[in-house]
Amino acid sequence: MASANGRSKRWARILYTLAMDGPLNPYKTWAKLVKEELATQPTIRGDLEELLKMGRVKNVDTDRKARGGRPSIRYDLTLPGLATVIANLEDNESGHRLLDYLAKKYRAMMPLVFDVWPAILEGGVGDVAFRRLQEICISVLEAGLVSKDSLDLPNYKVLENFFAPDTYLEETRDDRRRWFQGIRRDKTLRERMRTALHDRIRYLEDCQKGWASAIQKANQILEVLSEKDGSG
Repeated sequence: MASANGRSKRWARILYTLAMDGPLNPYKTWAKLVKEELATQPTIRGDLEELLKMGRVKNVDTDRKARGGRPSIRYDLTLPGLATVIANLEDNESGHRLLDYLAKKYRAMMPLVFDVWPAILEGGVGDVAFRRLQEICISVLEAGLVSKDSLDLPNYKVLENFFAPDTYLEETRDDRRRWFQGIRRDKTLRERMRTALHDRIRYLEDCQKGWASAIQKANQILEVLSEKDGSG
């Protein structure tokens, strides 16, 4: 019986293979992985069905040229599947190139980010964008905030965390400075940052109203608790 770690490794490789070469039918997916000796063809087929149930992949069409002349379903990534691949990319030159490729291939799947990816690269901040997007993918997957039917990652996550200049406390001061300078070079990116900041301000104002109301209620309760017991 295969271990959970072995299965997770296969799933990660299947998602990566679909990201790079999909859509693929089960046989062609297995053929891409056969050199790694990860599993048999039936196992890969079962893995694809499991990933389908999990919402990481979807059926896109039928491959009429399937092996044996019989049609077979082809699979491609859903948004959670793509987010999973991005979350597991290495933060190095190779990983950055892979994300550049995915930004072109899946532009329609993450439009708020990928439609301006060329401008981000032109601004010389692709490495900072890589880390920002990876953190977003990790957080939304952990929180279950992205579904297979979504057209984009949650807007507030993208606009606030990706484009705002003051997010991600772990970034270096140089990364923050470069990010801001890179954003300023492009009109569309500047507009995205303005939108992000306006959204952030509205969010903080709503929080401030909620805090003020909570403080008022707490003070009212304190006043009641401080009153003398009239029955004594």
